[in-house]
Amino acid sequence: MYSFRCREILLIILLQVFIVCIFLKPTIYFTSVESAEFVNNTSRIDKSQRRKKINQQFSDTGQLDTRKHQHHTDERQKVDRISFLKVQKSGSSTVACIFIRFGINNNLSMFLPKQSSVSKKKQELLLRDKRHYNIFIIHTHYNYNFFTHIVHNPTIIGLIRRPETRLISHAFFFGLAKKFGLKGLSEQDFINEVVRNTSKYGVQNRMGTFFGLDDPSIPEQYLRQQLVKLNSEFTLVLILERLDESLVILKRLLRWSIFDIIYAAKKTKHHYGVHLNASQIKHLEFTNKVEYAIYNFFYEELERKIQTTGNDFQREVAQFKYVLNQTREFCNLTRENQEPFYTFPASKWDDSFTLSKKDCKIIFKKDVTGLKNPGPPNETVLFDFLKQFGRKSRNAICVAADSEVLKQRKPHIINQTIVHVERLGTFKSTKIRSL
Repeated sequence: MYSFRCREILLIILLQVFIVCIFLKPTIYFTSVESAEFVNNTSRIDKSQRRKKINQQFSDTGQLDTRKHQHHTDERQKVDRISFLKVQKSGSSTVACIFIRFGINNNLSMFLPKQSSVSKKKQELLLRDKRHYNIFIIHTHYNYNFFTHIVHNPTIIGLIRRPETRLISHAFFFGLAKKFGLKGLSEQDFINEVVRNTSKYGVQNRMGTFFGLDDPSIPEQYLRQQLVKLNSEFTLVLILERLDESLVILKRLLRWSIFDIIYAAKKTKHHYGVHLNASQIKHLEFTNKVEYAIYNFFYEELERKIQTTGNDFQREVAQFKYVLNQTREFCNLTRENQEPFYTFPASKWDDSFTLSKKDCKIIFKKDVTGLKNPGPPNETVLFDFLKQFGRKSRNAICVAADSEVLKQRKPHIINQTIVHVERLGTFKSTKIRSL
């Protein structure tokens, strides 16, 4: 009798559970998170009913081991933790925009402060911070401990450019003629003067300092050792002069799609009237020997990687170039009756994908500076960006929150996305709702 009564109670309980599962849909929501406990890939803020939703936005996927360059066993997962060494005037804004677009489309957290660079002092402060991000893409000097802290277990990517063309671009972009009173010279004479004395004009070994090689007179044997060490820490160093090939290698290493690496050049200005002769380049190879050592070493590394890719690599590069050309053609059309989408058919190397006019806007109009406000604090920069490029299911962008205002308040949701903003002022209540 007692046993029958127990079974009867158990059946009633099971029936109640069944009714709840059938008629009541569980609600998945974001928990409130304090600024110092930012949601990241290395720690889950909750392992209960909110876990599924959080994991969709901040997944702990497998990575390429940055020291051994090994793939994760799950080939379907895209690598989504990137530390990018952004070297000035090396095409870095162009490549950074690729990573930003990938972060937005995949709901990833990105470190995007108001400042355009992270100083060594700021690195030390961030090393004491417990927060981690999916993507780091700000100008800074390379430090392995910092790059692997700001992004936990990252894939480290670099980008370099021929030293002489980087020097010319640097000299014009940063207005060295005005700064040093050389405005009266022609462009050619101005560059001739800068090349004669690179240390005087602050362009000696600039690329080397970004890689943590500050001494322009470093002994050759030690320099070689440092380059080998860097190569063990970087998964890939892209070469601007071979950018399309570099990006296809990047696509393969990160298990990305062609859609993920579509780009448009940013902050470009050609100086076709300026040329360096052989003796000037030989002079730079002596004064800026660290830069040339870095470039030659990683150029050879890229060539070695290409040689091991198989016979169809150049065909995939040709396919990528075709996609870039079609993207430019589609995005430049402004006919009223034009379709808002362009579908690329599947190829040997990629699935079919669709490009929208919204994609065009971010590819051709936005780069990392699009999320910064050079003037007084202004939160509308971020909101306008989200409003313009946000999608119902692909709209997340998370920015570090260091301001005192946000430390005293909860984070906010914009279109179901946790958003933290650094030094962009107080949120507008008409554009957000609190957690």
